[in-house]
Amino acid sequence: MSKILYLLEMMNGAEGISDIEGKATRVGGSERGQRMSFKPAVLLGAAALCCLPCLARAQSADERLRAIYKEEWKWPDRLPRVDPATQVMRLRYWQDVLHKLDDVPRAQLSPEEQINYDVYRPEIENFVADQKFRDYEMPANSDSAFWTDLGYTARRPFKTLTDYKNWIAQMRDIPRYFREQIANMRAGLARGFTPPRLTLQGREKSIATIAEGKPEGNLLYTPFREPMVGVQPSDQDMLKSEAAQVIREIVQPAYADLLKFFRDEYVPHTRTTLAAEALPDGKTYYRQKIRARIGVQGRVSGIRAVLA
Repeated sequence: MSKILYLLEMMNGAEGISDIEGKATRVGGSERGQRMSFKPAVLLGAAALCCLPCLARAQSADERLRAIYKEEWKWPDRLPRVDPATQVMRLRYWQDVLHKLDDVPRAQLSPEEQINYDVYRPEIENFVADQKFRDYEMPANSDSAFWTDLGYTARRPFKTLTDYKNWIAQMRDIPRYFREQIANMRAGLARGFTPPRLTLQGREKSIATIAEGKPEGNLLYTPFREPMVGVQPSDQDMLKSEAAQVIREIVQPAYADLLKFFRDEYVPHTRTTLAAEALPDGKTYYRQKIRARIGVQGRVSGIRAVLA
């Protein structure tokens, strides 16, 4: 299966995939191993017998494409910066990726990398569109939010001492991360770019559960309640104590501030309309979302047919 097809299906909620995804809730995941399906491999082998010079050109184009998408997957495993300056940089980054893709001759790609190209390029175009529409100013909706993503991270498998230390470091960074997200939400409020108020009813509960209670019972403490894989017994008590302290003194106050903002300032001023067309430049925005959604589903279905 195409590596990029797998990533796309993970984003689209597809099931039944045999590869293993790395650190799915991150801004960029870890670099994945390349794996060719049987059918593209056979086609590539036949092409090699017929035209060795063409194969050499295909390999050169393949290397250029891989260099582009592997560089993207090297983004650091940490809480991202989401402030306006970083958003400008992110837009320039995705635009630069598109410019690089313009220089890749698709016809010279191997069958496997042509599939990757056809999946990858539209996704980058969607990332660019998201940045231009400033989607980051609406980082919470009826079924997902930046604060709940941290809970998914806490439940992922931890396998080394470094994993536990990194998680504590990320929790220390939550106040900064939340401040930047709240600033973005305020900017969205100011221009009427919010989810419908009706869809946010009850969403504060997922914030309150983290903001309240004993640290040891907190969702973000999960890795330290379970068997600590890869950690010496002499280090476990120290890490558990540090994690509880960080949750009590740093994490819970940050969630409490977010809860107050969400309840008192954000939800009461969100839009009362339901249609996406009611958003700023709503018709264009809605068309882009339809294009992105249909494009994802169509490419997955089409590529599955090729690989069948």
